This record gives sequence, structure tokens and C-alpha cells, in this order.
Amino acid sequence: MMKKTILACIYLLLAVGAIYAQRADSAYVNNMRAYYNKYFNDPTNPIVLTASDTLLDMAIRCNDTVMAKIALGAKLDYYYYGQGENVRIAL
Repeated sequence: MMKKTILACIYLLLAVGAIYAQRADSAYVNNMRAYYNKYFNDPTNPIVLTASDTLLDMAIRCNDTVMAKIALGAKLDYYYYGQGENVRIAL
């Protein structure tokens, strides 16, 4: 009986810890989404370069690979859409 009680307590602590970790991760994800919505409306704005670096750092801290890919893609979009006419290729 004592072993079952101890196992039940350990299981409860692990379950509560997992739930708390999911809440913390969802809070970070919500912050990253808000940051993305604030700075990434226009891919030609130069603020996208620094904002994508910040978003990438946030994604690495949260271990969110999807948001890291979005941050890198936003930087590529800036160079593709924003600087296409101004770039000269020396041959």
C-alpha cells in the first residue's frame, strides 16, 4: 500500500510539472507570435533584419523549430522582395 502511495505521488508531481511546462511554453509561443505580428507585416522594411535575429534567438531559447524557420524565412523575404532592384551583381 505504501509503494502505491509513493508511486501515485511521484506520478502526480510529474504530471503537474508537465502541465506547468506546457503553460510556460505556450506563453513564450504567444509572445513570439505577437512579436512576429508586430514587426513582420512588410517584408521590405529594414526592421525585419534585426527583428528576425531577435525572433530567432527567442525561438532557440524555447526550442521552437517552426518559429526559427519563420525567422530565417523572413530575412530571406527581405532580401528577395525588398532589395531585388537595388542589388547589382558584378560579373
